[in-house]
Amino acid sequence: MTFVEFSREVFAYSIALLVIGSFVYFFYYAITETTDLEMAKEVTALFGGYVAAVLVYYFGQKQAQTLTNTAVKAEKERDTAVGKVNIASSGLDDLTDERAIIKAQFKAEIEKLKRLEKDN
Repeated sequence: MTFVEFSREVFAYSIALLVIGSFVYFFYYAITETTDLEMAKEVTALFGGYVAAVLVYYFGQKQAQTLTNTAVKAEKERDTAVGKVNIASSGLDDLTDERAIIKAQFKAEIEKLKRLEKDN
């Protein structure tokens, strides 16, 4: 993690802490110090969107990181499989070449036998 990424994370964490801390403080104050539930509703309405945004950012970031790791793992597995297929394919090409050589040798031996048979 570079310094810039680290700084960005520290800043985001600080903002999240500030938003959630303020929400908890004002909500606690609205419930304990006043008997007016309207104030608690207003605090919730005021901070609710910000708290939701912070929670979505952090939980969404974790999910995105998990998906990224899964994609990287899948790509590595695909590359490994492609390499194995290439190795098998080249082995098959070698076998095909060997088969052609053996077939040619077999035909030559058959021709020799036919000639020997004619000569006798």
